[in-house]
Amino acid sequence: MRHGIMFSKYVNYIYRHFIVPFADLLYPPFCRLCDAELPVGITVVCIDCIDRLTIFPDNANDLVSGADNTIVLYEFEENIRQLIHWFKYDQCKSLAISFARAARARLQQYNSTDYSLITSVPLHPSRQRERGYNQSEEIVRALCRELDQSYQTNPIRRIKNTPSQTTLNRSERKTNVSGAFICDADLKGQKILLIDDVVTTGSTTSACCTVLRAAGAESVDVLALANPKLSEY
Repeated sequence: MRHGIMFSKYVNYIYRHFIVPFADLLYPPFCRLCDAELPVGITVVCIDCIDRLTIFPDNANDLVSGADNTIVLYEFEENIRQLIHWFKYDQCKSLAISFARAARARLQQYNSTDYSLITSVPLHPSRQRERGYNQSEEIVRALCRELDQSYQTNPIRRIKNTPSQTTLNRSERKTNVSGAFICDADLKGQKILLIDDVVTTGSTTSACCTVLRAAGAESVDVLALANPKLSEY
């Protein structure tokens, strides 16, 4: 069984890192949502489809405990669900650029771009090795470029390789991430923006806010791509 799993992972790695990029060289890419041919420099999804995503309309400040402000970019409709899935699991890292531009626009709307540090909810090292990257960190890197800020290494570390939150209820999610994160950095007086892809009950981001506060952060804002109902995610 173990050999079968390892072989499957090897085949998947070859497909993602070699076959897909080579195919893109042979055939012009098309938008995965509307099938429109993409212009040079645009990958995965066209600008029009990004612009048609439904903006999250409500204040989400009560979603994450320990956060001063919580900003959610999009309603969790089918298109954003699909984009996030491709972003996380299908090597579509270039989506970070589109998401970062949307994040910059929303932050500017709130007159809130002067952060000391922009960081993300970390993956456990073993999960990041398996996936190859942390999708939320990719948004951080792109957003730092958009805001002309220097990228800084994530001060939060995930020390527990917790099971996926997807199948857990609200109370189980909170218990699952208890003690999962630490922060050894001195963040005294710093204004932090914490990035996550999907905030459902807020348990994971709340746990990260707790360790950032304990490290001395003066304020912590949270920005997420979407907020689904627990039953939808």
